[in-house]
Amino acid sequence: MSDEKDDWNFSLDDEAPAKKKKKKITNKPLLKNSKKEVKIDLDAGSVPRRKSRRQMAREAGGTSIKDRDIVDPAPNWKRGIAFIIDLALLIVIVAAGQAGVVFYPEFGETFKTILGPEIINLIPLDIGGIVIALVIHFLIVVIPQASTQKSLGKKILKLKVIGTLKAKAPLGVIIIREYFAKPIAIASVIGIVMIPLNRRRRGLHDYISGTVVLDNS
Repeated sequence: MSDEKDDWNFSLDDEAPAKKKKKKITNKPLLKNSKKEVKIDLDAGSVPRRKSRRQMAREAGGTSIKDRDIVDPAPNWKRGIAFIIDLALLIVIVAAGQAGVVFYPEFGETFKTILGPEIINLIPLDIGGIVIALVIHFLIVVIPQASTQKSLGKKILKLKVIGTLKAKAPLGVIIIREYFAKPIAIASVIGIVMIPLNRRRRGLHDYISGTVVLDNS
């Protein structure tokens, strides 16, 4: 046998793989001109003025902050004059209703049947005229008052009716105040007398309906 060497080559390749070149990362600013000068122009008109408690009340619709009054309740003499004006308007409306029943005598016949002659005889005015007056009063007094928060007398004297739970008294509150709470206050007398005896000058009808009369002048 010939000692022939196999041509097998068991040597390892000493050449290592080429290393990848790392990219250089330059710290570039994310925002150009990151440092800018900010100019503050303090004009006299740009500085907010401090609001008075009355202005805060008109914007918020409330009457007090932490049990402190922020608006002035309506003066007694203004409420008295406004009441006289509203009462005069009510008398004119009732007279118009009684005059209207002359032209429409059948208007109150249904109510006469429902109430019966015993109750009808106790009412000094014609029931049909009262119904007409109620319709007129609702259209020209109650609805405008729910919208503007002022009756005719209060508008002349610059007074305003607001709710204690909600700034703008809704229509339901005005209906309760005019047709239920106010007659009770007038009939009891004490409901009107108590107005100058409390801090917020609220009558019985104000407490029942949850309203306050404010000086809006």
